[in-house]
Order: sequence, then C-alpha cells, then structure tokens
Amino acid sequence: MLDLSLIAQAANDTITLAQLPAGTGGGAGIPDIAPEAPPFADKFLDLGSAGTWVAYLACAAALVFAGAKMGWERWQGGQVESPKKMAAVIFGAIIVASAVSIVNWASA
Repeated sequence: MLDLSLIAQAANDTITLAQLPAGTGGGAGIPDIAPEAPPFADKFLDLGSAGTWVAYLACAAALVFAGAKMGWERWQGGQVESPKKMAAVIFGAIIVASAVSIVNWASA
C-alpha cells in the first residue's frame, strides 16, 4: 500500500527547503518583491480614462440618436423600430459601466 505519511513528509521538506535563504546553500532564495508600477503606467491610466469617457459619450450620443429616430418614425407614421435600438443602447451602456467598475475594482 501507499504510505501517505512519506508523501506528506516529502512535501513538507520541499516547502521548508524552498523557504530557506539562498546563502545557506539549500534554499531557493526567493526574494521579497515590492510591487512597482511599470514604465509609462500613468500614461496608460490616462488613456484608459479617456477611453472610458469616449465610451460614455458614445452611449449618450447613441441614446439621443435612437430617441430622435423614434420621434421621426412616429411623426412619419411608419413602423416604429427604434425602441429596440434604444434597448440595445441601454444594454450596451450597462456593459460599459460594468466593465469600468470591474477594471476600477481590479486596479485598486
């Protein structure tokens, strides 16, 4: 039969050796790494902020356009299909707002 205590001991020894500093001759010498922003990180954040505003403005413009088209269709007396487009624009705006919230949460 397989002796699980032997496997557990080998795993424990491996973890112990990996945690030893490199100077003792037996460890991996894993250094403490301090997080540091990559080069040009501030420029990427500015670009992301600008992209967010562009997405918000595009959603607002699409909503105004769909509303104006719906008014035009009603005034002309034809078939009104713009409420479907307005629903699609609102759904897109929800996706944009969700994506922005998720990215802001992940980067905080």
